[in-house]
Amino acid sequence: MKKRILSILLVVAMLAVMIPAFAVASSAEDAVSEVTVTDWTAKEITLYTADDFVEFKKQLTTKNFTGQTVKLGADIDLSTVNTVVSGEYKRNVEQTVATGGFQGIFDGQFHTIKNLVSVHPGANYGLFGKISPSNDGSGTYSGSPVTLKNFAIVDSEISIGDNSALLYMQVRGGNITMENIYIGTDITFSNKTGTDGNAVFVNNVTRTANITFKNCVYDGTITSNHTMYSVFFNYVMTKDPNMRVENCLIAQGTAVPYDVNRTTKNSSGLVHGAMTAEKTTGVNNVRYTESGLVDAMTGVAVEAPEGYVMSTAGYPVPAKTLPMVENNVDTTNTTTWFKGIQYNAELKAIRFVGLVNGELADFGSVGFEIYAYGPTGVMEKLDLNVNAVYTSITEADGSKTAEELGASYIYVANLGGIQEGKGVATFVVKTYSVDANNVKTYTDQQTVTFGTVAG
Repeated sequence: MKKRILSILLVVAMLAVMIPAFAVASSAEDAVSEVTVTDWTAKEITLYTADDFVEFKKQLTTKNFTGQTVKLGADIDLSTVNTVVSGEYKRNVEQTVATGGFQGIFDGQFHTIKNLVSVHPGANYGLFGKISPSNDGSGTYSGSPVTLKNFAIVDSEISIGDNSALLYMQVRGGNITMENIYIGTDITFSNKTGTDGNAVFVNNVTRTANITFKNCVYDGTITSNHTMYSVFFNYVMTKDPNMRVENCLIAQGTAVPYDVNRTTKNSSGLVHGAMTAEKTTGVNNVRYTESGLVDAMTGVAVEAPEGYVMSTAGYPVPAKTLPMVENNVDTTNTTTWFKGIQYNAELKAIRFVGLVNGELADFGSVGFEIYAYGPTGVMEKLDLNVNAVYTSITEADGSKTAEELGASYIYVANLGGIQEGKGVATFVVKTYSVDANNVKTYTDQQTVTFGTVAG
């Protein structure tokens, strides 16, 4: 007998005010491949489509996004974007970046960018450019703090030349934070001059830069024609920078965290170059090898540091990268998607609201997989499976039918024990359906930050 959802109910009452998961799309089908951003000068910009990301990179050729926050509102799949080939160069997003590079906040909200194509055999490449105050690279950047966080880049074609890195080719001063970033793609370094190296995150650092890497993961194979390369940053040009690498992981055994052939490297083993970085701090940085976890510098076997959790990939990772390491969302499938949350202070409960398309006979159940982060950063992974759906829901502005929301049915799940006034809780929510053969399919992922509760 075919399994199916157990019951259909008419109306699910409002738990409290509905807090939208996102502002643009009321239906998954609204998130088509087109540019949805209308104001690139806005203080906060959210990218929902591949075309949005392509346009963002075009905007970055002429502006720095200083004082602005750019977010990802969905996973970005660039496989549908036109790839341009010009001689040895190949790209599906702009490779040129404005003088000074990206100087704002880039928050991926735990979303993934995949199928990025960037073959750049020339020198001085970085997806976000280089942080510098002048066109000729002189001077020291002293502007607003710069942050890249909460995103993954996976399954991409990356090949870069001299003095280049995937993210920033150079940082000349300023306060830079990179946290909760997962790079899960192979990279080729092709150094023609033999004088300047490469890195995955930042190639070189100079002046009074203060850089923090936290909860960052590289899981890929580096192919290089030289030994002057690293993962987090390749070398420093003065003794002034302050750098901290904390809870970071090299997940692929063939990748190295630093160049073992260089003669000058500091005690952390995470940076090397023409001058020793005397102000570099390394804490809880590990490498996953065939024999297990080892210290990033010494190679001595270690236990998983505090704040790491086991992933379905079979190795422990920093907890805040887990939703991206376990990236299993099929964005081409619109069976289920996330609508938002409701909060009830009296019941100390949050209700997660999802939408589903299709015939009930095709489903055994639907549900939410939730990565819940409390104010202290502690993560709990939850699976809220649902066996009942609704035809309408009561919200603050009245009752709405599933059809009005662009769906066949509505489903909800409650999470209790939520207290008020304890700080900020972040929920990374994946929606899924389970078919008659008990196969689970994930079709949407959204992040909700609720600033008045803690789990």
